[in-house]
Formats: sequence, structure tokens, C-alpha cells
Amino acid sequence: MKAKLKEEMVVKADHPCRDILDFVLSIDFTPLFDHVRGMLNADIKFKQPEISNVYQQHVVLNIVSECVLSYVGIVATVIDSCVVEGFQAGAHKIKETGEFTFGVSMELYFPHRGPGRTNLPIVWAEYTAKNGWTFVL
Repeated sequence: MKAKLKEEMVVKADHPCRDILDFVLSIDFTPLFDHVRGMLNADIKFKQPEISNVYQQHVVLNIVSECVLSYVGIVATVIDSCVVEGFQAGAHKIKETGEFTFGVSMELYFPHRGPGRTNLPIVWAEYTAKNGWTFVL
């Protein structure tokens, strides 16, 4: 599954971030999702990653699963919602090599009954066209 642009978003061909944007749009996120499913031993369904903004040399990418409340066991008795989300997702060009890299922390998120929410890191993942996906616990 590859990322898509948010429906109303248009990025011109001469945009200064076009090369980074094209790189992110070329990434297959299936291996990342499969890795998270394996780590959690759960058949989690992910929504298609969506690029919601492009500015300066940064691409804002939203990665989120459907609700995973049924997979969190007894914790489900005290929370109303739980999803797996990508946090600190970003792509950049390595100056020395000119290669693009994309990194993301996949985390379990659940809201508090009051304000705020808690996150639990699952895995840090990095993607390059040369090496594909690498995962760090």
C-alpha cells in the first residue's frame, strides 16, 4: 500500500519539495504494516497513508490503523479507543549521498478519560530505496 495525497491537495511539478514528495509516494508501506502486525500478533488493518501537507523540505504523512481496541486485552476496560499511528514520520535527503530516507516511529495511541493521550512505541522504522525497510525495536 502506497501513500496518497490528501484529496484537496495539489502540488505543482516545480514545487521545491517535489523530489522528496515523489520519494514518499513511491514507498510501499506493506512491509511496515506487516512488521507491526507480527510484533503485536494481531490482524490490524491500516488506512492508506495520507500526505496532508508539504512545506519547505518536509512532507507531513499521516499513518493510522483502524481501532485496535479488541487486541489490547484487559486495557480495553479502561479506555475508549486505541489505534496504531505513525509518529515523527519524515523524509529527508542525505547531503553526502543525495539519497532519500524516510523514518517513522510506529506507536500504540490511546486517549485518556480526561484531556490528552498516551503513546507506547512499538518500533522505529526507516526506509531507503537502496536498502528497503529496516526496523529497530
